[in-house]
Amino acid sequence: MTTTRSALAAGIDRATEAALDELLLSMADDEFVIGFSDSEWTGIAPILEEDIAMSSLAQDELGHARALYEVLAEVRSNGQTADAIAYDREPGDYRHARLLDHGRGDWAMTIARRYLYDTADGTRLEGLATSSFAPLRELVDKIRREERYHVMHATTWLERLARYPGEPRDRLLASLLELAPDAATVFTPLDGEAQLVEGGLITEPMAAL
Repeated sequence: MTTTRSALAAGIDRATEAALDELLLSMADDEFVIGFSDSEWTGIAPILEEDIAMSSLAQDELGHARALYEVLAEVRSNGQTADAIAYDREPGDYRHARLLDHGRGDWAMTIARRYLYDTADGTRLEGLATSSFAPLRELVDKIRREERYHVMHATTWLERLARYPGEPRDRLLASLLELAPDAATVFTPLDGEAQLVEGGLITEPMAAL
């Protein structure tokens, strides 16, 4: 954190500002990583419609990531741009959930991971819907409207694969079993989380969500 306070951080104490930085960074990194991963399906999805759908979903996620990085850049107020935050870091500096470290895999793996991430992210966003930090609250309102369709897409494919015995269902179950240990990492507790809850920036600790 810098010694210069941004207009967005006015009225927020240093400890809460640092926790807010961690929250924004982890959320942005989540969206950035899954968006980049899903974009790799463009041109190779099982059917043509999914080439278009996955491209659209990936574009949404990367747009969400950029918006979150932009808010973070304003909070930091050190001249660092959203692009610099997104790209000018070492791999170990990213704060995305371990769930998203799993490779793209086959279609069943992608659907299983997207279902687990999108449902968890929906709960996390719900916990931010009444945030006392207005820039985040307003952005979350927009993101939630778009993420609703992401959940619908993942759920439809999850049910489709689960209904067919044999290879489709077997691949889905194997993917879910592989991802299960990391499914809750979207809710990994944040440093300074108590300050975020006390200040009303989030409604509940990540563990409660």
